Amino acid sequence: DKALAVEGKYFAKLLTDPRWKSATPQEVSARFQQPLDRMKPHLSRFFEAPPSTPYGAEPQPAEYNDVLVNGRYQWPTVTDPRGAYLFNAGDLATTSWFWATPLAYHELVPGHHLQLDRIYASQTLSPYRKSLALSGTVEGWAEYARRLPIEAGVYDDDPMGRYADRLMDRRMAMMAVADTGMHVHGWSLDKAVEYFSTNAITKPTQQRRAMLGIATEYPAFLLSYWAGGEEYARLKRVCRDLAGPGFDVRQFHET
Repeated sequence: DKALAVEGKYFAKLLTDPRWKSATPQEVSARFQQPLDRMKPHLSRFFEAPPSTPYGAEPQPAEYNDVLVNGRYQWPTVTDPRGAYLFNAGDLATTSWFWATPLAYHELVPGHHLQLDRIYASQTLSPYRKSLALSGTVEGWAEYARRLPIEAGVYDDDPMGRYADRLMDRRMAMMAVADTGMHVHGWSLDKAVEYFSTNAITKPTQQRRAMLGIATEYPAFLLSYWAGGEEYARLKRVCRDLAGPGFDVRQFHET
């Protein structure tokens, strides 16, 4: 209990520390761009080609701010060939962006944008296949890809970014527990909110909204993040074992 109390105080400090605050949406966009720029020189080590479309972060339409807790990724289309993470800029005074680095890697590159850009750019996939998004393959890829910057050494001089990445692991685990609790074990919304109250990333004013989102989603959606990421990692281990010294991670990712 004593350790949890100390941890809780530190999490509260992270949420209020001015280092992680941004006064304008433009400042938030810049926070996301910095880790993307750090990862860019390493992309050729993991991928055969960079994204064919531009990408970045920008505020979501204001009418979504009370509905979407954090934001969402918007993939390229013919009419708007740019991938964007649309973040919630509704209450910047109380929002901490200390976890912007791992979130950028999940939402943009090498996460959602890189994967969906390759689908968008394909000359062989049918329109049906291009529009089909299964949560295990999409969210699973984003979680698997979020770990590649660790392998690339991007966090070697960024301990707080790595800590935020580990807290994002914790958040995903807690979301999976809450999903199982409400959809399988009959948890009430209040019980889920109480359980989620120790989450270090979602600000307290949005924790109930996050749990309500899980309660009204289809069962196991939040489990698909972890399970999908583990499946991509398992497939890589299998392919590496079969190929031996000839294993090429870039070809694996392209496939």
